[in-house]
Formats: sequence, structure tokens, C-alpha cells
Amino acid sequence: MNALFSLSDINVEIDGEPRLRDLTIADRLGYERPRAIRQTIERHFDELKTYGVLAPQTVAQVRANGSTHEVDEYWLNEPQSLLICMFSKTDMAAEVRRALIELFLAWRRGELPPAPSQAESGADPLPRLDLRMWHDLVNLTYRVKGQKAAARLLDMSPLPQPPSAEAVTVPDDASAAECLEHLLCWEIDGTRTVADLLAAQPPKNSRDALVLRNHGIWLAPRGRSGWIAVSNTLAPLNQCFNGTAWAGGGWRAALIRLSGAQASPYALHYGATCTRAVLIPPELIRQDGAGADMAAEVRS
Repeated sequence: MNALFSLSDINVEIDGEPRLRDLTIADRLGYERPRAIRQTIERHFDELKTYGVLAPQTVAQVRANGSTHEVDEYWLNEPQSLLICMFSKTDMAAEVRRALIELFLAWRRGELPPAPSQAESGADPLPRLDLRMWHDLVNLTYRVKGQKAAARLLDMSPLPQPPSAEAVTVPDDASAAECLEHLLCWEIDGTRTVADLLAAQPPKNSRDALVLRNHGIWLAPRGRSGWIAVSNTLAPLNQCFNGTAWAGGGWRAALIRLSGAQASPYALHYGATCTRAVLIPPELIRQDGAGADMAAEVRS
């Protein structure tokens, strides 16, 4: 066990998932006012909740005058705890991230005893963390901290490891362009590709625009004429990238490297699903109607 955290810091009684209290993490991060971590949580609430509920618990807080009032404290799961460390940017952040990774890995590997309530019930001491969450964290670390930090996190994660350090690959500019080309060549209605539909410049509320949106591509997001917003997580895009280097959500890390591409600061509605997206400017999008021919060349 590392020196920063102990088994007693873990709470599995909320929903069976191992969680850490927000103030515990703030204390280890060196916050002068530990409760200030809740402001960080609230600023990034939308992104944090994509990794699961934040399990707020209402507790009584004592004021300086002796009176009490109710506040929400947050119990964070593994990816949420790591993200908060990245967002906090304190001097202790890197050390705390490493300590958290070691703590959760020890729990997952069964190197820590289960909580008494779980031992008595015979329940699995750890519901396995979704590997896709780890994949997302590695991609986010790459975008925020760079290749070396992403490679270190990958090495410490339960994701399949490459045979050597040289095999750790991250998207480059060429891969980003190829990823966009692959998306534009995707036949989404049996005959027409994404490029074909975009070339027709359908009105935003037209049937073709709805077809694109249901496949994870939003036209003119928030009034940005000519731009498209490619969903970070919408399921149909998995069909597009299945069997490629960008499968399993990898298209996000690739597309964000395109010149002029931006991460959406807001969520968009793709049918019944609301997700963040990568915003791609019009100068990068082929609108020459050649999508079908290009798709045929890719398949041949």
C-alpha cells in the first residue's frame, strides 16, 4: 500500500464500486482549503459524470459560529479521481495520481482484503472497471499531458500492453487525416457516403441531416456554418471504425489532432443520446461528391 492512501479511504458501500471522498483527495493534493475541490468538480461535472455517477452524499457542515448547514460531498470512482488530479494541477498532483493508480490496481488484483460487508455477502470485492474508461483516460492524458504521460498511464493500466515501449503509438497528423478520410467514405445508407451527403449541403432539419445526426455527425453545430461535430461516443460510429486503428472510441484522439479541430465545450443531442464531440472546420471536409469513388478505392 502506498503512503498517501490506505484501505480505510475506500468506500464500497454506496453502489459496490470503490470510491474515495472528495475531501480525502483534496487533502492529499495539498489544497489549502480542501472544500475548494468541490468547485473543481462542479466546473467539470459534465465530463466527470460520463464516467459514472458522482455519488453525492448530503452531510452536515459546521460553520465558524457553531451553526450547521447541509452540503453535498462527492465520492469519486477510479476515473473520476484521476481526472480530478489532472484538473487540480497542484504540486502533488502527479504523485497523487500515481498513488491512486497503485491503490485501485491493488484492489483490482485482490491484494487488498475486501470490505467486511462484501466478504460476508460473498460479493466480488471489485466490479471490473470498464476498459473503455481506461482507454478514454489514456487518450485524455495524451491530449493534456503528452505522449510520455500517456505511455506511463498505459503501462500502469489493465489495458492490453504492447510488446515494447516502441510499440506504444499515439495518433499523428497523418493518422488524423486518414481517420477523417475513412469517416467521409463511410456508406451510411447503403449507397451514399458521408462525403456525398455533406456535398449536397442539406438543410439542418432535413431528412439527410437527421440521417447524419443519427450516425454521430451533427451539421452546423451551434450556428457554425459548414462545420460538423463528430460524436465522441455514439454507437453507430463504432460500426464505421470497427476493425481500424480508431475503433473503440479511438477516432476522438485522432480527429482532435486535425488542424483547426476543437473539442466541443458543450454536449449535443444525437437523437436520444447527448454527447460531447470533436468540431471539424469546413476547410477539412471534402464536399466534391467523390465520396463513393473514394470509398470504392479504399475497399479495393
